[in-house]
Amino acid sequence: MGRPRFDSIKMLKIILFAFMDNGYASLRNIEKLCKTDIRFIWMLDGTEAPTHMTVSNFINDYLTDGIQDVFNDINKVIFEAENVDLNHVYIDGTKIEANANKYTWVWKKACITSRNKVFMKLTQLIICN
Repeated sequence: MGRPRFDSIKMLKIILFAFMDNGYASLRNIEKLCKTDIRFIWMLDGTEAPTHMTVSNFINDYLTDGIQDVFNDINKVIFEAENVDLNHVYIDGTKIEANANKYTWVWKKACITSRNKVFMKLTQLIICN
């Protein structure tokens, strides 16, 4: 008999959120998050937190072969909801300096100066038009 099966939708939400929030999340870390983190407790909606073995069994039974299908389904929902045109290629050329860069002190003044120049040119263009 044993314990009843854990809700697969809640389990998928927990796993996806854990990997989204932490990058790589170990099974024991997911178990700990389900017991201590208020966001995970809210997602569990009053059910008991799953053990690391429950998470492991779910990943091995459902996600190992079908993770590509889950990814495709999520993308399909996003593309339909946001009306993304898949016939065009979008390139993001944003360059943002990381705070963790050890040379931040060297480049910070140059970045601020460049940013101020760009904003000044934009305001001049807006005023002229």
